[in-house]
Amino acid sequence: MIVSMRFRPYARTPERHGMKKQQILILGLVVVLVALIAAIVLIAVRPTGTSTTSSGTLTKVPSSQTPAQFVESYYKAVVSGDFETAYKFLPVAKQQTTSLADFTTQLKGYGITSYKMGSVNQSGSSMTIDADEVTASYGTFTTIWTFAKQGSAWVVEDKAVAGMQ
Repeated sequence: MIVSMRFRPYARTPERHGMKKQQILILGLVVVLVALIAAIVLIAVRPTGTSTTSSGTLTKVPSSQTPAQFVESYYKAVVSGDFETAYKFLPVAKQQTTSLADFTTQLKGYGITSYKMGSVNQSGSSMTIDADEVTASYGTFTTIWTFAKQGSAWVVEDKAVAGMQ
């Protein structure tokens, strides 16, 4: 009786099994490391002037300003072309979805030449402020800023274009 001993290169040997476990372990560690680095980067680039609340991170109005003064400071920065400063006034949700470069390109395209502060409406711990943005390219837009009082501070909840005049 002749027994054939064929070489099986892909047979599961104890050495191969150990190497596979080691590769999976290394891959898992790499994934965890990348996630940790991403979390650190996100925390490090969080805009200044924010407030973390139970509902998330919000742009905080400095205690030295009223919400109306805050909105006016935003428009002064925009009209003077200081888009980096203006960007910091945006609600955090908008900052998270729009980069500074895209924001700058967008505002340069609008060509906001002036602004006019509109009505201020407060009801309890909520406030809205209307402002007209006069653009060189598209006419005048009305924007509504929404604020909420959290403790003794006001935070920016939203900034939305309401329409064109």
